[in-house]
Amino acid sequence: MAYSMYKIFVNFFFFLAFYSHNIYASTKVIELPPIVVQGQKKQEPLSEKFIKTKNKTEQIGSVLKNNNTVVLSSQGCGYETISLRGIMQENLQIWIDGMPFQNGASPIFNLAQIQTQENQKLSTESGPLSAKRGMNSFLGVIDLKTKEAEEDYAASSFFEMGRYNTFKGGVSASGKKNNTSGSIQASGLTNNGKVTFASRMSEDTPTLKQGDFMKQNTLATRLDHQNDDWQLSLFGRSGNTGMSYKTLPGFGPLDYRAKESYQFIRTVLKRKTGFWQPSIGLGQAYFKRKDYIQLNSQQDGQTQSTIKYLNFDNTLNVLNNYQIHANASLLLESYKNFTTNYGNAFYKKNRIFFNIGHVLSLDNTLIELWSAVDGLRDKKTNIDFQALIQHKICSCLTGIINGGTASRNPTLYQLFNAFSGNKNLIQEKAFGGDIGVQYKTDNQLMTYSYFHYTIKDKISSFSNNQGRSVYINQDFVKMHGVDTVYHYKYNQWKFGLGHLYTRTRDHHGKRLLKVPTHKIMASVKKNFLNNVANMKLVIHHMGGMTDKENLTTPQKKQPNITTIDLEGAYHINKHTSLYGCIENIFNERYEFPLTYQAGGLNIRLGVKIKL
Repeated sequence: MAYSMYKIFVNFFFFLAFYSHNIYASTKVIELPPIVVQGQKKQEPLSEKFIKTKNKTEQIGSVLKNNNTVVLSSQGCGYETISLRGIMQENLQIWIDGMPFQNGASPIFNLAQIQTQENQKLSTESGPLSAKRGMNSFLGVIDLKTKEAEEDYAASSFFEMGRYNTFKGGVSASGKKNNTSGSIQASGLTNNGKVTFASRMSEDTPTLKQGDFMKQNTLATRLDHQNDDWQLSLFGRSGNTGMSYKTLPGFGPLDYRAKESYQFIRTVLKRKTGFWQPSIGLGQAYFKRKDYIQLNSQQDGQTQSTIKYLNFDNTLNVLNNYQIHANASLLLESYKNFTTNYGNAFYKKNRIFFNIGHVLSLDNTLIELWSAVDGLRDKKTNIDFQALIQHKICSCLTGIINGGTASRNPTLYQLFNAFSGNKNLIQEKAFGGDIGVQYKTDNQLMTYSYFHYTIKDKISSFSNNQGRSVYINQDFVKMHGVDTVYHYKYNQWKFGLGHLYTRTRDHHGKRLLKVPTHKIMASVKKNFLNNVANMKLVIHHMGGMTDKENLTTPQKKQPNITTIDLEGAYHINKHTSLYGCIENIFNERYEFPLTYQAGGLNIRLGVKIKL
């Protein structure tokens, strides 16, 4: 089946490449006078990068893969964790529709597997952001927002098939009438195949063969009602996942199965006009997971967690170019973990967060100053601050300085793992910044930024309920790097080049920062038939790095990995589009847990219908 799909896909691209001129000759081109739109420009800091989603539904992990600062770490069964500029997911915050989602109460939540939709906006922010974002936004933020419906009526559906018996499908609909608008989208995914990886660290290591099964369903909605002054919004989301895999002896559990689900609801009431624009939001999320692990005997693990989030935001429009933002938030969370190898775990915690920000927008300058107070466990209070200055003449100079302390909720991995942290984490301090230069013209964009962060944990040892003592010393990490991006457009051609250089230094055996020193991306895109069709070639290169998970001496080094993807799309008419992708054309295979991997050639073909 995979071979026949490969032939279909190759013939599809052959048709586009060699017969596009004949189709173009029969296409009627209508020239229209230019339309000039005047409006105020919005300046965005270099630390915040908006990711433009394509005209098809994709997993967020596939979209993030094309971000130069993101490294995805595959965990098997289609699960991926995310690192941003070398900072692992446990130090990142994930926001969905204005609510913090990734924290100690929800270690099972996996953003990378959620399907993106046309009415969603995805963005990333780097650096210590606890003063501006709060609630564990410690070293980065990944933000997913569902946008308000704008058209009177719109509907679409898609179907996609790929290697490893992968099938995806979904529908979405949105509409607007008078002062009320709403949207709903549902998607599903099934995968049942076998993935084979090459040797891990040496030639004599047996090849790992893994049989995977995964099934996932997601439902998301948004409803808005508004008048000239006020707007009421309601967000809802639900998802469930089932997965299983088998591995050879010596590579972990022989048989592993898990089921998980989550439900999320949030409502927001805000004022849109006037000097004082208040906003109040209330939300709740519930997570549940059950694991079935078979080694010598059957062992079950069950996790339940609940998050309740209340926030009160205020915006004061002092002048046309000066705003004051003030926020007060309360996060209530409870966590239960039953019958694990380390015993039961349970905790409840309240977090209170206050911050105030001053935003000044001039013609060529944007200034943001944020300060925050975070009320944490044991009645300890931490103070954070953040400053951003962006000046634009012919280029753009931006600098971000962050500092202070923040307490991070422990994840399930931190609760019981001696290398990452524990539930007695008292506080965590971070100080760092970015400085960069951006040059932009009509057909090219060049960005160069330097970042430097320091991280310090204050941790104590503890004993679990089985009497097992876990001892952790103080932890200190430094990291710095350079992020360079260049884009050039010429007629129907678009060229892109990006390079991320990251260096980390930590105490041996305390924090295992698994990040390649170099990540290089290059892309070439060509539009055909007056933008009716396009093809894109993308090259990803991950540099080698030291295996810090292996504490033996000498430590072995993970080799370089280079993968090449080819993707394309053809819009038959304004309602129907065909798209496809060949990922990892040269079938690179390498498996390494908790870092990146290449699982071999993959093919995806899909069709989308929009009304």
